[in-house]
Amino acid sequence: MDPYNLKIPKSSPYSSGYIVNLPGDARLLKRDKIKYPFSSERDKRHLVIAGQTLSGISNKYYRNSLYWVILADVNNIYNPFVLTAGSILLIPDKDIIDSLL
Repeated sequence: MDPYNLKIPKSSPYSSGYIVNLPGDARLLKRDKIKYPFSSERDKRHLVIAGQTLSGISNKYYRNSLYWVILADVNNIYNPFVLTAGSILLIPDKDIIDSLL
């Protein structure tokens, strides 16, 4: 039984995740990273500007800010809260990403 009563749709990038209880009351969400082994001519590139966030970039290209996870995984971003201005991100084709979720 899920003590948190989480209902995560299969279409969510978090659907393969699970919660790890840490010492104290801390918890951590672990999940399988999304792999994007394709190269599509519909992929885009994005030049990061100071102050941008992954959720904002995700919303711009996918109209869904929750897809920031995809951008983090595909671009091997360990800390999604720190983006380097001037870096270039791969923005995978949405149709292919949707087929992987």
